[in-house]
Formats: sequence, structure tokens, C-alpha cells
Amino acid sequence: GQLSELLELWFDKNQLSGTIPSELGQLSALKYMYLFRNDLIGGIPSELSQLSSVEQLHLWSNPLHGTVPSELAQLSTLIQFDCFGCNLTGTIPSEFGQTPVLEEFQLDSNSLSGTVPSELGQSPSIKFLKFHSNQLTGTIPSELSQLSTLQELKLQVNEFTGTIPSELGQMSNLSYIALHTNQLTGTIPSELGQMASVEQFSLHTNQLTGTIPSELGQLSKLELLYLFNNQLNGKI
Repeated sequence: GQLSELLELWFDKNQLSGTIPSELGQLSALKYMYLFRNDLIGGIPSELSQLSSVEQLHLWSNPLHGTVPSELAQLSTLIQFDCFGCNLTGTIPSEFGQTPVLEEFQLDSNSLSGTVPSELGQSPSIKFLKFHSNQLTGTIPSELSQLSTLQELKLQVNEFTGTIPSELGQMSNLSYIALHTNQLTGTIPSELGQMASVEQFSLHTNQLTGTIPSELGQLSKLELLYLFNNQLNGKI
């Protein structure tokens, strides 16, 4: 933690063990921290919230445990936070909706529970939101439709219930949306035909009913559409 001039820390793809030292939070000049694909254990130190210059924080694919420290949302320079496949539990901190320049937020393939905080809809610059393969419940917040910069929304393989928010049709920059393998009910909103940039759209393995909206035919950039394993009826 005494390397006050250190800008980049690349320790990824090794067999490093032990815990993440809390002293790393003292690296005030650090911009890039790459610790992914090691054998690190323990929790994510809340002291990492003291990394006042950090832009990229990659901790993924380590057998960590514990929760996502809400203090990390205070990192005003943080652009990428990737912590998937880390055995994390607890909930997604709502405070990340206020992280000013965060573009990539990946917490997939953990054991996170609770709901997706509606406050994330206030995030000013988020492009990639990946929470798939967890144990998240509740409904999909309609507030996510306010994320005008969002390009990828991956919420598949969770336990979401309720209907698909029609407001998601307002997301003009969204290219990839995956909501499959949940417990979603109701019909497919016709408003989703307004997602002008969507290329991949996956709703399979839910409990959706009704007909396939003809408005989906307006998705001129669509390459993949997966609707199988639902309770849809009517004509194609």
C-alpha cells in the first residue's frame, strides 16, 4: 500500500491465494486493478473505496465470499466494476445508481438475492448491466428504461416474477436484452417493438402468455429472437 505512484496493478491469471489486502486501498494513484482468475478468498475490502483514481476494478473468477461493499459506489472515477463468479451473497447496493461514470457493472454468476434496485435507473452513464445467473427476485424495475446509454441488459437465469415492463421499449441504444429463464408472466408488450437497436432478444423459458406482438417485426436490426418454452398462442 506504500506504492503511492503505482498506476496499474496486473496480477490476473495466476494462482494467488489468501485474501485481498485492505492496504491496497491506499494506492491513491492506481487506475487499473486486475486480480481476476486467481484463488483469492475472503471478502472484498471496503477500504478499496479509498482508491480515489481507480477506473477499472476486475476481481472476477475468484472464490471470494461476502457481500458487495456499498462503499465502492463512492468511487467517482470508476468506469468498470467486474466481480462475476465470486461466490458473493447479499443484495445489489442501490448506491451504485449514483456512481457518476460507471459504464460496466458485472455481478453475474454469484449467489446474490433480493431485488434489482430501482435506483440503478438513475445511473448517468451505464452501458453494460449484467446480473444474470444469481438468485434475484421481485419484478424487473421499469426505472431501468431511463438508462439511455444502456447497450446490454442481462438478467437471465434468476427468479424474477411479474410482467415485462413496457417502458423497456424506450431503450433506443439497447442491442442485447436477455430475460430468459425466469418466472415472468403476462404478455409480451407491443412497445418492445420500439427498441430500434436491439440485435439479440431472449425471453425463453418463462411463463409468458398471449400472442407474439406483430410490432416485433419492426426490429430491423434483430438477429436472434428466442421465445421458446413459454405458453404463447395465436399465429406467427
